[in-house]
Amino acid sequence: MYTDENSIPWTGDADFMQIGFPKVVPSINVNDNLPLPMRTLRVFPNSDNYLIWKKYCYSIDIGTAGSDLVRILVRASFYYGNYDGLSNPPSFELMFDGNYWTKVQTTLDNKPLSYETIYVVKAKATNICIAQREPGMNPFISTLEVCRLRYTMYNAVPANYALFAMARGAFGSNKTIRYPDDTYDRIWFEVPSANAVTSDAPSITTGTTYNEPPMAIMQKAITGSNLSFWVPDPSAFNVYMYLYFSEVTSLSAGETRSFLLYRDKILMSAHRISPPYESVLELSYTNLYLSNDTKFYLVPTANSTLPPILNAMETYSLSQELNEGTDPNDGEYIIMHDWISLFSFKG
Repeated sequence: MYTDENSIPWTGDADFMQIGFPKVVPSINVNDNLPLPMRTLRVFPNSDNYLIWKKYCYSIDIGTAGSDLVRILVRASFYYGNYDGLSNPPSFELMFDGNYWTKVQTTLDNKPLSYETIYVVKAKATNICIAQREPGMNPFISTLEVCRLRYTMYNAVPANYALFAMARGAFGSNKTIRYPDDTYDRIWFEVPSANAVTSDAPSITTGTTYNEPPMAIMQKAITGSNLSFWVPDPSAFNVYMYLYFSEVTSLSAGETRSFLLYRDKILMSAHRISPPYESVLELSYTNLYLSNDTKFYLVPTANSTLPPILNAMETYSLSQELNEGTDPNDGEYIIMHDWISLFSFKG
């Protein structure tokens, strides 16, 4: 058991996984910024060079009862670190409950890769799989995290679809925000700005929103008369975008802050946006198409005396319609354990 600097407990999987081999990243490929859990991995070598379709699955008991549905966040991370001395980072696929998640292309870079998805579990357990697709490519995993969300969170997404995280930013912040500030350990990357402002609200109520953004990200914002933002590496169809706003000061008589959202030259907001003080306005936009040239603009209305502000943003791509349950072929490789995930579980 290891507890990191964010008070997150991590558990090794040696008692729970009987296949594959634990490996340690050589110290020469470890820097001080590499989290301790990322310095080990489990590799699944395939001795049959002709077999290119093999899955290795972790079954995580979510504890659903009867017809209850549970929405969960899953984060899988990978750091090759040339653990085998071959300088041949493998590629393989991630899957969950018989559904394709993403292709993992590891590298020789000294930065871990992380992938995150949010979906609804309709059975007692969820199966998260690493799948070999190419001969000679031995899949591995460094860390796996599973966190239960409230079912009402991200409810703009139908239960038979998943969200794949693209970007999550805390505007105006100069540090990454996650657990314990965010109960659900969503990772909000800092977006520092010379135009950052700090809220003077003694407290900010966030529980009235669907997605429950942490108060820490609502205490900072960016502002400007020509406020624009974009999504990193955005080319995707069916993008879901969530924006979060909170007024940073109690407005005096005669002061107003209202603005409109545009995507390029297209008006997106049906009504003017007026952030509330000491609480949060959450806006969601679905089925967007974003290109590398897409920019968003917050434009003040004619009667606004104050410039627009923006506190935080999340963007996700939408999956194809999900299969019901797991792939029956998963059964050959599933290791069944209750409430276990590779290295960590947060409930």
